[in-house]
Amino acid sequence: MDGWRVHRSWWVAADAVEDVRWRRGAGEMRLVGGVMVPVSRTHAPVLKEAGWV
Repeated sequence: MDGWRVHRSWWVAADAVEDVRWRRGAGEMRLVGGVMVPVSRTHAPVLKEAGWV
């Protein structure tokens, strides 16, 4: 299963992500079902490399 650690308390499966919003280097993901997940600045570069800019 593909996915990313996006915050110290969150690991997210790639196919569960509907949208990513960025602000000031950090972000927020919306998952299937409407769950909102924080994306820390520490883990943001991995998502940007994966194309979630």
